[in-house]
Amino acid sequence: MDEHDTALDVWQAAIAVALSYGLATFYYAVLIELWPAGSPRAEGITAGLFAHGTIIAFLMWHGRIGYRRLLHDTRTPLRALAGALLLPVLLVAAGGALVAADVVNVLETLFPMSEGNRALFASMLDGSPEALTAALMIAPIAEEMLFRGLILRGLLQHYTPGPAIFLSALIFALAHMNLYQGSVAMLVGLVCGWMYWRTHSLLPCVLAHLCFNAVATFYDPAPLGEAGSKILQATASFAGLAAMLLGLALLYRILERRES
Repeated sequence: MDEHDTALDVWQAAIAVALSYGLATFYYAVLIELWPAGSPRAEGITAGLFAHGTIIAFLMWHGRIGYRRLLHDTRTPLRALAGALLLPVLLVAAGGALVAADVVNVLETLFPMSEGNRALFASMLDGSPEALTAALMIAPIAEEMLFRGLILRGLLQHYTPGPAIFLSALIFALAHMNLYQGSVAMLVGLVCGWMYWRTHSLLPCVLAHLCFNAVATFYDPAPLGEAGSKILQATASFAGLAAMLLGLALLYRILERRES
């Protein structure tokens, strides 16, 4: 990172995210006007992509950051980094998605979902082309570019690593605008933020985000109180927790040794 990087403080980062959602609303209105017969869901996903792209492009221009530096700002060869981190990242992400499903179930038990949130989750997990495109392509790339590649990158120039990673994860969580996704996004943001700080590469973050979303999309745990599925659910929960902890231990060992 050099003197030309965009160095966002926490308030500027929050404003950038708020502007992204404001632009998404504007682009959605434009798309509906231009293509009234189109799918509102597809237009909403497209509007969100355009909005994130606008903010990303502006911050890259303002900070004079090219795509090469944004995606992989380190001398470590991409192939070497991928080879070292592939297994632990997959373990953390896949296991974390199973654990996250339990977290959401517990939160739903304590704080029942509104009908709006239920509809939101149903639309995200229905396996439609729009849902899969958003979960497996748009979110892992666009969100990592914005929240880790630009926001965390900027915060690291204002704050020490711990607070910078925490603040970027908090902004990422609040951007989801509901308790259930936000609590999970906070954990994802902390892990991805730590990996980005240690590697200066978005590759492990994008891979973890993609794997997490893929498992979350296709894994449908039964509610906590549903009889008949408790043994299977407990097995999946234990396996997920074990995989996540093993992956984190491997990541810690690899990244700490790499930085020493």
